[in-house]
Amino acid sequence: MNDFDRSVAALRANGTKILVGLLWGTVPALAILGLVAGSAGLLVTLIAASAALALPTWWVHRGKTTQAARIALGMASTVAPMLAVLMLRGHPWQMDMHMAFFVTLAMLVLLCDWRPIVAAAAIIVVHHLGLLYILPEWVFPGSGSLGRVLLHGLLVIAECAVLIATVGEIGRLTVALMERQQETLAAQTDAEAARDAAVAALAEREAAQRAADAARGAIAATRRTAESEARQRRLATADSIDAALGAIARDLRSAAMTLSGRGAELSGVADTLVHEARDLRQVAQTALLSVGMVADRSEELADTIGAVGTSAGEVHRVADDTSTAIATLGPRLAALTQETGAARAILDLVVAISEQSNLLAINATIEAARSGESGRGFAVVANEMKAMARQTSSAATEIAYKLEAIDGAATAFVDAIATATASVDTIHHATSGIAAAVQQQGATTRLIADSADSVRLEIISTDRLSATIGDAADTNRTVADNALSLALALDHHAAQLADRVETLLVDLRAA
Repeated sequence: MNDFDRSVAALRANGTKILVGLLWGTVPALAILGLVAGSAGLLVTLIAASAALALPTWWVHRGKTTQAARIALGMASTVAPMLAVLMLRGHPWQMDMHMAFFVTLAMLVLLCDWRPIVAAAAIIVVHHLGLLYILPEWVFPGSGSLGRVLLHGLLVIAECAVLIATVGEIGRLTVALMERQQETLAAQTDAEAARDAAVAALAEREAAQRAADAARGAIAATRRTAESEARQRRLATADSIDAALGAIARDLRSAAMTLSGRGAELSGVADTLVHEARDLRQVAQTALLSVGMVADRSEELADTIGAVGTSAGEVHRVADDTSTAIATLGPRLAALTQETGAARAILDLVVAISEQSNLLAINATIEAARSGESGRGFAVVANEMKAMARQTSSAATEIAYKLEAIDGAATAFVDAIATATASVDTIHHATSGIAAAVQQQGATTRLIADSADSVRLEIISTDRLSATIGDAADTNRTVADNALSLALALDHHAAQLADRVETLLVDLRAA
């Protein structure tokens, strides 16, 4: 199954059910038409129409909407128009009933597939061509012709081309809408991932903050310890400066070693903070790039949805224009009906005059017969008047038939206008639904863009805090390096003092 079939699967399922319901509605319509037209074999016609719909209906009831089922449904849809034309054979409306074939082809758009349309068109063409040479009165009033069949075939092909293009456009728009929905879901997933990354970055920042607080506490503790030990050493040196120069030197070296160890520990903590701050900045920059990509895709999606909305609005406008144009035909047809009624009134007057003339001619003939030879010329004139009266009556009868045909055509055209108006209303409602869906998708896209902006601001704040932590860690490392250097220098001077004290004691002992 390709993208087109997947996108219109739901439309096909619903359209198939609707089409089956409409086709079953043609069975009672055929019954009413047969009763009105006084068609013979009405029961056989209804059985044939029901039999043609039995298999497609069973497939639809089983939930089977495969390609074969759609083609069978398209072929079955042509049976009702064929039977309707057959029931009206010899009737003035038989030619008008050919409009049912075009209505049937238009209904096949509900299947969202070009194959049933082509299959139905092929059956219509074969039906017209076959019966033209076998039983032409089943298709055309009087006698048909190959030119008329070819004209009908060209009209059917033209309608099929328009319907197939319409099905393709519906599929293309549906596929585009599904792709945009998938892109929207992907963008939402990326936004959620970026948000999770931002939350993780915030957690790492808090952990780094706690580690920095611990390091500052360790530095403060070391500082207090060093101050305490230095104060103790100063007191001990003051008390035993005269007798404990060696102890002073040992104490100095011990303090130098302790300070060196604490400085090394502090330097390690500072290095750890620096590395963690760098990692935090890298994570924040990566999340910032992801959020930027989400924002860009949201803008592209918004542009695409706007284009779809514009197309739906254009279709809506065209439907409105078509409805307006169709509405203007109603008054014109009413005017045509009024003119036909006026012509029929004049025709009734002509018939009355011709009947009166015929009656006068008969009376003149009787009087001429009574007059003998003197009334012979008058009898010739009376015969001419009777001939003219008969011709006038015959012409009036033919005109009456023409007026009835005009009334029938006007009525059929009114029905066609009603059908076209219903189709335009259907398109109008469909474009309104598309416009509403486009507005909903636009609102969702704007919400995603706003969320992406909020996450981006949080990530930028996280990046700034990580930079501050890195700077503080660099400062702590500098302090630790200075403390280590001081400890080494102190150890060196303590060693020199110890050597000098030892030399002094040796000299004293020697002395």
